[in-house]
Amino acid sequence: MTSSTRTIPPDRVPCIATPKDDKIPTMNNERLLLPDDLTCQQLIHVLRKRVDIKSTQGIFVFCENRIVSGHSTVRELMNSQRQNNNDGILYVIYALENVFG
Repeated sequence: MTSSTRTIPPDRVPCIATPKDDKIPTMNNERLLLPDDLTCQQLIHVLRKRVDIKSTQGIFVFCENRIVSGHSTVRELMNSQRQNNNDGILYVIYALENVFG
């Protein structure tokens, strides 16, 4: 853990959100500092605001190559990811898909 991540408040989770492939628009800053009680549905809303996508496209979030449930919290994702990664950063990948309706 770096010295900069040690100063993060205990109720926040550092997160790095990257696109699944090069065809997906990127955010101007892929690093996020999220409240630990934020649900994945709320995370998707944050990503929609930061990524320039069409209204007919949906965002899907993956953590450890698994799609995340909308009601899971960032804290739950972090705890499940700690088994394989203990640097204190939540890594998520987002993908786009055309949706209608």
